[in-house]
Amino acid sequence: MRELAKMPAVRAVWVVFITSCGVEVTAGAWSSTYLVQSKGMALDVAALIVMLYYLGFALGRLFSGLLSKKLTSWQLIGYSQGLMALALIFLLLPLGSIAAGVGLFLIGLGCGPVFPNMTYLAPLNFGRDVSQSVIGSQMAAAYVGIMALPPLFGLLTQFIGAWLMPWYLLLLTALMIYATLKLVAEMKKKGLNQQ
Repeated sequence: MRELAKMPAVRAVWVVFITSCGVEVTAGAWSSTYLVQSKGMALDVAALIVMLYYLGFALGRLFSGLLSKKLTSWQLIGYSQGLMALALIFLLLPLGSIAAGVGLFLIGLGCGPVFPNMTYLAPLNFGRDVSQSVIGSQMAAAYVGIMALPPLFGLLTQFIGAWLMPWYLLLLTALMIYATLKLVAEMKKKGLNQQ
């Protein structure tokens, strides 16, 4: 792990996994609280809208596989991250439940392809000789994001309010995009094949 931590590209990919999994789980776990407390929705309506998030997420994973014949993994990751950032606007705008549903569906759709494509790229990004170690460290980073970032948001909700959720997700998405760009820059520096 110490040797991996010395590599800037590995540190960047860790941030991608921490933030992408943080967005995935925070959006799934806290959206109903956000919709009820900040948008004033009834519990049953909020539950239906959160179901749209999970539908989007499942379709994102499905389409990622289907589109892999037409688009590269980097393209899928880039489009997905852009879609997530765009989708957060629907939650930030003072619009009704339909816009919130569209926003959450698109966030899920955008989240779906990031994890599998980043995992697939590990041998290409880091070489086959260390790719297994890198993939293991990526999984550890994913679990850090899953275990730390949703509870952190819960803590912030207690002191600030659930209205913070789109801003929190936007911050995580911005960090994810920045880390992805950093990773791409490192790969270009090393002249590695980018699929």
